[in-house]
Amino acid sequence: MKALRAAFAPLQSEEKTPSSSTIVESATIVEPPDWDEATDFTSDEERQERARARLRSGLQRMIREFREIREGASYLEEVPPAYLAELFFILLSYLAIVWKDHFIEDDFFSESATALLSGFWGELTEPGAWTLIRNNLIEEDQQALLRKWDLCQRTWFIAFLLARLWKEDRTKIDDLAAWLRYFCSLDGQPDILREFSADEWEKQWQSSVPGAWERLSAEKVIAELNAILPRYNEKTLIAELKAWPNTRVEKKFVNISNISRVPALEIHLPFTSQEDGERCLDAFLTFLRWPHQKNAAWMICYNVNPASHPEAIASLRFLYRDDLREFFVAKKASDFDDPYIIYELSPTTPTELIELRANGELRLPPLFSTT
Repeated sequence: MKALRAAFAPLQSEEKTPSSSTIVESATIVEPPDWDEATDFTSDEERQERARARLRSGLQRMIREFREIREGASYLEEVPPAYLAELFFILLSYLAIVWKDHFIEDDFFSESATALLSGFWGELTEPGAWTLIRNNLIEEDQQALLRKWDLCQRTWFIAFLLARLWKEDRTKIDDLAAWLRYFCSLDGQPDILREFSADEWEKQWQSSVPGAWERLSAEKVIAELNAILPRYNEKTLIAELKAWPNTRVEKKFVNISNISRVPALEIHLPFTSQEDGERCLDAFLTFLRWPHQKNAAWMICYNVNPASHPEAIASLRFLYRDDLREFFVAKKASDFDDPYIIYELSPTTPTELIELRANGELRLPPLFSTT
């Protein structure tokens, strides 16, 4: 600002009007104002918004470059695996801090955090940087790296923040639940948050959570995360079923047992063991319960390779109807045989079926006499 006043001082003098040569001479000895000085013409709000824009741009670039690492398997030939884990920790921590201090908006935080989590851990159909690390470290070194930066605990904590932000958005919560189930398959359950000491929990909360939020214990956060995990919508259920090896899935409506337009799933998969049947049972109960409890549901699982087992099985069929409170499973041994009921339970409800399954009391009878 001083430089600007010096430049224009000759024009503002109440004494004699200077010649053009004097003005030029005065102007040429003053350097143009730099960017910081020029911002003095703007309001505090405008300067803050410009700083936030630069912060957002820088974070987006760093996260984008971090996600691109997983596309190059040769990256770890030049950089030690620990560097990737540390970089993930730094970016995730910094993102939470600037969000907590209101430098970035909720939407930017949630989008960036989601990109970071999937970039490091991967997704259902796409591996992340962690896969590169696992391929280059023995199990003992992998666990040491996770413990050094508390990566699993911090991931679950960020997931809790996202769940709170998205509590009114059913689709985003369901998508988060799907990703968390994938994460569970890598490194355990939200119970790992108990490994934070009281001091560590306090520091995590202070550095990551806005001051206006209610302070929760680790047990309450774990309970909220566990309540999210079972959630599905149609898209996430079908995506998980399609991730089974060599499996095709189709959602449709069918007329069956004198009921019209029954929601139905048709699954084509290689059927070679009892476990395949149990997986189909789990899929049916999930379909029956989510995204809302159905009055009736039908699912048929076709074996795409019946010759793969000495005791052929062509298909399994599942039906629940609320009007009769009836659930049954039927098996068809071959295309030339009629299906016959192998399991039936009545009266029952979807809630009872899910509870029985969770308690280990609902299992299919042996589908094969030999294994």
